[in-house]
Amino acid sequence: MFCSELDAIAFARLCGKALKYGALWKPETLFGACIQWDTAGSCENPTERQFIGLNPGVNPSKDYHTIRNRDLDQIKGRATLQVRCRKCQPCKRHKSKFWAARGTSEVQAHPRTRFLTGTLSPYMRHFFRMRAPHAINAEAWGKLSYKARTATLSDLPTDAQKQHWELLSKPAQDRALLRIVNHKIDGYLARVRRRNPGRFRYMLVYETHKDGELHVHALIHDDGEGTSPSERDFRLEWRKHFSSKVFQLKTVENDKDAPWYVCKYISKSMMGRV
Repeated sequence: MFCSELDAIAFARLCGKALKYGALWKPETLFGACIQWDTAGSCENPTERQFIGLNPGVNPSKDYHTIRNRDLDQIKGRATLQVRCRKCQPCKRHKSKFWAARGTSEVQAHPRTRFLTGTLSPYMRHFFRMRAPHAINAEAWGKLSYKARTATLSDLPTDAQKQHWELLSKPAQDRALLRIVNHKIDGYLARVRRRNPGRFRYMLVYETHKDGELHVHALIHDDGEGTSPSERDFRLEWRKHFSSKVFQLKTVENDKDAPWYVCKYISKSMMGRV
């Protein structure tokens, strides 16, 4: 069970929002005011999260033992939330619909939207698989330098990392693999922006085929021709760093179909995520 502390202001905001959307309020309890809020919706395996509100002047802590041994006079109240697991099929469908609706609003808000499709070369797929054991621990991966994250295949995993990798579940392996892929995609978009510093927004989703081949689908929102990176900028950087096989960038004609097509991959697998 997840437990976290909030200062007095943050806890008051959480309680106000919870009561606005139908949460249960218990004013007299051992821990002060108590909020019970079910936000799981149609989730099959909801998760419980607790937030402890502190009195003014008391600083929140992230240490488990400090949270557990708090004096009652320091606690203002407690909020218990039932949240989505984000792993079952109803949660994936909910996330897919949410991002599709947001993508539709972005298409309507920008003068031009382009649909990007790109594939990865066999070498890049092998590179990601070989580098994934380095990213098993999210905290350790986040502390690595940029140079360490972009190491070549000569920096092979240790025997301990390989053994740990083989014992991981498929979702855990996918999460580690995504940390590697996300890092490379972020670098790709940064290089495109250096070619043309024009403003653009994007929504990007990964698709994995049965043979393990990874595709990238994205919606690129910008202000029109001449004010943002051109198709040539996107294509040259993709072919230079990912693959020269398949790359398409075309203008979206139908405001409704493109976001729903991109977001349908969110509901198919853990790799299909924004």
